[in-house]
Amino acid sequence: MTIDSEDKKNLRLSIVEMQEERLQLRQAVAQSMAALKRQELQYNRSQVQLEKYDRQALQALQNGDQNLANENR
Repeated sequence: MTIDSEDKKNLRLSIVEMQEERLQLRQAVAQSMAALKRQELQYNRSQVQLEKYDRQALQALQNGDQNLANENR
């Protein structure tokens, strides 16, 4: 079994295409991971803000200010 120059050319082309696809996939994974990290940070910020509002609402209730408590819920 021999491999002619056309077969070698096709094989090289296939390898180059696979390497390019691999690079694109790695970039897509990196972008997805960065997006996930941004979402996690935003979620954590939202959780902190929610906890702040809950504390403020509780404090307002303890102080007898129902209107302020409702604003913070």
